[in-house]
Amino acid sequence: MAYLTASDFRTATIAEFCIGIPLSTSDIDDTRLAAVIARESAHFDWLTNDHFESATLTLELNGTGNLSVVLPKRCTAVTTLQTRASDGTLTTQGTTLWRLVSSLNSAGSEALGDIDRIEIVPGKYLTGLNSWDVTCYWPTGPRAIVVTGTFGWTVTPADVKRAVALLVWHSVKLRNDPLRVATAYNTADASVSVAVIPPEVQDIIAMRTRKGLPF
Repeated sequence: MAYLTASDFRTATIAEFCIGIPLSTSDIDDTRLAAVIARESAHFDWLTNDHFESATLTLELNGTGNLSVVLPKRCTAVTTLQTRASDGTLTTQGTTLWRLVSSLNSAGSEALGDIDRIEIVPGKYLTGLNSWDVTCYWPTGPRAIVVTGTFGWTVTPADVKRAVALLVWHSVKLRNDPLRVATAYNTADASVSVAVIPPEVQDIIAMRTRKGLPF
């Protein structure tokens, strides 16, 4: 997983989001630069509680017997939804029985909110549940709901690429480079070290952070 490529930083092929922070092969070769990009892409995901590219995944979720099940990742499409009975039997639930409520727009390029969920359509009933489960609610129990679909952003926002580019540049270059202008900031509750987070990235993190899930 990486939001940038080594060529984005090279002067001859520099990308818009790398302007002003080029890296030459004398700074770092392509192989090591690719590794730093992957690391800082994952770092940015961790800082923002999000993932800014799409992937096909299967998630096994615990059931709580509610009308909707909250997904731990942003989701743009669900291809298969199954419920698991206590004996392990999986039942595929028809697409007319449930609906995805995505936190992204239809292009997967803009956030409309922070929470993605799958709801049971009012008046519809699930099949293949345990005898104690209510069929108009999601089943209860560990790994009771299995969701296969497309998760994450479809389009990586340009400011995310800029933030990752800055993190990469600061990781490669010396700590005393002139673009580093802050080492810490204070909140009402704590003093936070940002020795490895440039101020411009702090602003993007604040805008892009996905709020905590309601568990």
